[in-house]
Amino acid sequence: DQEFYNALREASLLNMDMFLARDLCNIAQSFVRVGRGDPALFSAISNASSSVMDQFSIRDLCDLARAFAKVGHNDADLFRHIAGLFFLGHLTVHDICSLSWALIHGSPPSTPSVENLKVAIVDVAIRQKLWKLSGSSTRSPSLKEAACA
Repeated sequence: DQEFYNALREASLLNMDMFLARDLCNIAQSFVRVGRGDPALFSAISNASSSVMDQFSIRDLCDLARAFAKVGHNDADLFRHIAGLFFLGHLTVHDICSLSWALIHGSPPSTPSVENLKVAIVDVAIRQKLWKLSGSSTRSPSLKEAACA
């Protein structure tokens, strides 16, 4: 209901500087799940995220990127940060899928780091034999094209 949504939105906006990195990810995902992509809220989440960027796990960063993409909120700093951390951790299938979706649908700026990130995701997906998720023993020819789109 609208009154409940407004109360949660206002409480989140007023306390944005008190949230931990994981909290910011949870807030973004929760509002996306209920179809509330409020631009002011997502801008506040983006601003708050920039000050705790080093506290996010790879999964949280991927999930946050996907949440932002779902509501059309572009955050160039988030993608630059992910690109910088990409080689420091191991991506899971969940991470690859979330990040690929965000890159395809979120329209991040075309920078060398974002382009390198796209190539690296395809490389990791191929190395992890991600195509086996479909149950076939051969690689889907569209995996690379979809991830780089």
